Amino acid sequence: MTTEKEPRTPSRALTLRTPADGDKESRTKRRDRSDTLARWLEADDLAAVAAIAFPDFNRAHHVPRLLIVSHVGGRRQRMTLAPDTDDELRRTVEQWFSGGDNALSRLLRDDPVQSDDRLGDLISMRTPLAQAGFTRCTGIETGRETRYVVFWSSDDPNDTGDGEHDPVRHSPLWRHLVTTLVNMARMEDLRDLSHTDAITGIFNRRHFDVRLSEEIARARRFGRPLSLLILDLDNFKQVNDSFGHLAGDRVLRQVATFIKKSVRSIDVFCRLGGDEFAVLMPDTGSEECDGLAARLGEAVASKKFRSIRKTADLTITISIGGAVFPDHAGREDRLVACADQALMDAKRAGRNRFILHEPDSLGDSQDLEVTGTIPRRPLAPAR
Repeated sequence: MTTEKEPRTPSRALTLRTPADGDKESRTKRRDRSDTLARWLEADDLAAVAAIAFPDFNRAHHVPRLLIVSHVGGRRQRMTLAPDTDDELRRTVEQWFSGGDNALSRLLRDDPVQSDDRLGDLISMRTPLAQAGFTRCTGIETGRETRYVVFWSSDDPNDTGDGEHDPVRHSPLWRHLVTTLVNMARMEDLRDLSHTDAITGIFNRRHFDVRLSEEIARARRFGRPLSLLILDLDNFKQVNDSFGHLAGDRVLRQVATFIKKSVRSIDVFCRLGGDEFAVLMPDTGSEECDGLAARLGEAVASKKFRSIRKTADLTITISIGGAVFPDHAGREDRLVACADQALMDAKRAGRNRFILHEPDSLGDSQDLEVTGTIPRRPLAPAR
């Protein structure tokens, strides 16, 4: 008996073929782009992003200079310049962004997504921008509180200045930059959770320690002064004893908000703990530190603060101790110790006053070069 065999189902096995040269090139480009993005995402701060991005942009699109500015919900503002070799240009750019209400600061406060169409707003800054080598700018919105404005100029002959045909903004490198900055904004959000004081909403001691190291390194690198003020509210325990700790927290928030609005945008304002605050002031020497501290103390003393019951207007005075790098100290710990000693001197001298560090007050002149006594004057009439 003969049995007929069932017909076999055709197999669907994959057919392997040798990739064509075009396929190899396409895969190579995709791998290179992926490696480039991965390298960019390793950057952990704005300066590192600029240092990595600038050579790639310069090689691909002949970008001679790149400036990136970040603005986080009005709380802080940072900028980085690449290549970071022109000290005069850096000082000029820093003055633009610390000079108060000008066209560049408005670009950060307002919606920067429209900045390409609003270059006319920069008419007053067009000459210094061109002299500095920047001809283009655009904004990047991360979807949260962080905004970036990127300035650059291109020597690419294909760059006609038309935003719709801008080879820089339509290149894979620009998409890498957007992805990197958005990722950095997310990291900043997470960092803020651990660097923000829960009661006052300003930066805490951890953030102060990090920024102090950064600012000391920057001041040492560029040979510029750095001032530190440590502020302490006078007799603040009486507020807690008279009105309760909820009222004390409310007053702390009001004082922190008022001082934050009184210092410059480039200053770093933090709560060290309790009723003690600190202000780091880049590019500020002894004379400027003296004037800023006096004005700050007088402003706080003239302000009325409300208790939680809203039935009493409280007058708060502050004692301030100051120290300047490198005049008074050459290390982070010494700078804090000098400012703290000056604060204690201000307390002992009667409170409600500012005292700049006296070189002999710590009994150690290893890092001290300035001699002489700073006048001990009250910040405002005692109340």
